[in-house]
Amino acid sequence: MTTARSFLLFFAASLGHFTTANALVTTHDREPLHCSGWTDQLTAIINDPARVSGRIGPLAPSARFEFEGDVDAFNRVLARYAALDQKERVLDLSADPTAGGDFALSVTQDGTGFLHLHLPGRIALADLKIPAGVSVEAIPGVVLPTDPKQRANIESEEERIKAFVVNRQAQLQSSQPARVPK
Repeated sequence: MTTARSFLLFFAASLGHFTTANALVTTHDREPLHCSGWTDQLTAIINDPARVSGRIGPLAPSARFEFEGDVDAFNRVLARYAALDQKERVLDLSADPTAGGDFALSVTQDGTGFLHLHLPGRIALADLKIPAGVSVEAIPGVVLPTDPKQRANIESEEERIKAFVVNRQAQLQSSQPARVPK
């Protein structure tokens, strides 16, 4: 087999492989969505009017959906999220400047949802109405800007987020009855 023919066969096989890989991810705007791996409650969150985009795949039903809205839109989604029938409900707070939208919902292959709030933005931490049963975690940003002023702003926001999480955990611990050691 000639070198040119080998290259063409490799190229054709690669092209077919990459086309197949791209077909495994579907992108969406605001159209209504449903997946057999999602509960009706999760589907209602995914189809909230605040959703602006999303991707499903490559291994369905794993997905990520971006939302835009004010604190009322977020608190509405957060209340629905708190009502999900799943083992854990986690609100991730991050100061990642590369995140899209004001908040997002990630869905794992088993249909478990995780809510993400991107800060700073239109939604202030002080305005959150976090229902019982939702834990809050600080997620460090993936990318830090090289500009010193932007970097300082992101690091400052991450410190505010960490303080919020610590305060939230302290509130939850103080509201629980004291355990008596055996």
